[in-house]
Amino acid sequence: MDWLTRTKLPVGKIARAATLLAVAVPGFAAAPLWADECPTHADLATGGVVLERSDPFLRLRYRAEDDGPGLVARRSVLPGAPARLDRVSRYAHALAVAGLSGPGGQMAFTYAGDLARVDEIDALGELAVPVTATLNGAPASTGTLHLTYLGAGAIDLGNCHYDTWHLRSELALDGVPTVESEVDYAPALGLVLRELRKTEDCELVVIAGYDAIRADMGE
Repeated sequence: MDWLTRTKLPVGKIARAATLLAVAVPGFAAAPLWADECPTHADLATGGVVLERSDPFLRLRYRAEDDGPGLVARRSVLPGAPARLDRVSRYAHALAVAGLSGPGGQMAFTYAGDLARVDEIDALGELAVPVTATLNGAPASTGTLHLTYLGAGAIDLGNCHYDTWHLRSELALDGVPTVESEVDYAPALGLVLRELRKTEDCELVVIAGYDAIRADMGE
């Protein structure tokens, strides 16, 4: 580890060097070298954070907005697919969607409350934030984002461990069925690491969960 940290090689080349050593030198294990290289909130501003699931394939690349406090997420469900096929979403906060693109056009959400209070939800217990939705720039609906703190937990992704808050999220808009889910949010990272929805039989099933996490090196 000391030799690797003293080299002038970029992180990507160090990773390849570690892989080559693992193949060429019996007993050399590359994986432990990266046990401490777990993404942090700071990575969102410097390149991004990648969450990935292998089966079925799902990759989400998150990065901080260039001109604001929110997040941009690029979702890919086809390994190796060009970036132009990614579905792009924007978030005012990891728990508050700000923009969605779909066949019907662009839907945007504006929040009237202070979303910084979301990161106090463990102390508040619950929080309701007024929201206005527009479709292709025209007013579409108004309602409330309601968050409820259900308890603390933790999620391991590979060698990375994150403390989480288990929350219920309800986005209720006039004239639209309420979108209700339960999520595991890692406050220190600033990302949702798992999302669950109820089936028609009222069973909670994971609709977004991941096997691995890494800082986005732009590969």
